[in-house]
Amino acid sequence: MHIRFLWIGKSKYKEYNPIIEEYVKRIRHYTRCTITELKTPASLSRNPAVAQKKEAELIISKFDKADMVVLLDEKGHKMNSMQFSKWIQHKMNTSVSSLVFVIAGAHGAHYFLKERSDHVISLSDFTFTHDMARMIIAEQVYRAFTIIRGEKYHNG
Repeated sequence: MHIRFLWIGKSKYKEYNPIIEEYVKRIRHYTRCTITELKTPASLSRNPAVAQKKEAELIISKFDKADMVVLLDEKGHKMNSMQFSKWIQHKMNTSVSSLVFVIAGAHGAHYFLKERSDHVISLSDFTFTHDMARMIIAEQVYRAFTIIRGEKYHNG
């Protein structure tokens, strides 16, 4: 399985990048993993509705037909780490070739990005910055693989 992280915009806090890269490196011990960071056109920031739509079009243009798209959204399905690891294991068992975790832009996901997504999940009832959300999903994917393999990282 190929794990892809796809998000809009550059990190505001460069301190998060080495942490995210460390988890990506760890995930690569189990499966292929890549990050795609898409540039947000500066002219879109003035109109949230236009920004959402243009960002959604850009994100969707990066999907392959075989991709299983997982949108991270505050209103999505909630799982704990054990449930998430079982969910990933199920995707592996059903021969999903590419799992794409998407974080939309600052104004959220346009409805047609939500419609194109195969799953919409929430990281928490809390709201996180985009940088934190990137770090959290990378860590949780790594944690899921350690749970699947019965390794000692997770103490649950």
